Amino acid sequence: MTRKFIETGPGLPNWPNPISHAVVVGKMCFVSGQLSVNEGGEYVEGTVAEEATLAFNNVFAALKAAGFDKSEIVYIDIAFSDLAKLEEVTHVFFPNAGCYLTWNGQHG
Repeated sequence: MTRKFIETGPGLPNWPNPISHAVVVGKMCFVSGQLSVNEGGEYVEGTVAEEATLAFNNVFAALKAAGFDKSEIVYIDIAFSDLAKLEEVTHVFFPNAGCYLTWNGQHG
């Protein structure tokens, strides 16, 4: 099966590491972990909601560059260091997403 590696695209961070933003295999798109990173590849510190918004915008940009849409997301895995922040992130994207989530991290 052929693979299409999404390394650049409108709105995607230009980072120096050798990791693709996404890989398309057949009719499926696998998006790499995205962080609160701007188009210049620099980490942008902010509130949990602000960082989640930027990270999700990077996910959506990777999907778009790959020819997909956020409505096609079926699974998202998020790592948390503090599950008390979960509700703030939930309101950024998940209220009506209809996808299955796995939460990793410790509450504390």
